[in-house]
Amino acid sequence: MVILALCCKPSKGEEIKAIANTGKIKVHKYNCIQIEELTYIKPERLLDAYWIRSGNTLEAIKLLIEQRFGLLADISSRVHAIGGEVKRAEINDNILSIIIELPKDERSILNMSLKLATGVKSVEFNK
Repeated sequence: MVILALCCKPSKGEEIKAIANTGKIKVHKYNCIQIEELTYIKPERLLDAYWIRSGNTLEAIKLLIEQRFGLLADISSRVHAIGGEVKRAEINDNILSIIIELPKDERSILNMSLKLATGVKSVEFNK
């Protein structure tokens, strides 16, 4: 069960984080004191959280890449071109891990588009 915290009352569109508790996930504003305290006490309970527009899904994707100047901007513009939004991106060695908010039924189009980007060797959607 996902619930909104009463202490900070997060609203749609604000930056948020979540805290995993037994049987529930509580969503807080990103700068809530509870989030700040837990960062030091039990950081393993903190979760990244995102608001999703109606009709969209979140996709976690890993790309094997050859690093080049402008690659992330290229990927971001390809995501944006089909109505998506990059929520998070992290590069570790030659692996780019991204979380994308994507309109439903656009996964295959995004997959083809990303494979055509210069510097992208492979694309893997998490199941």
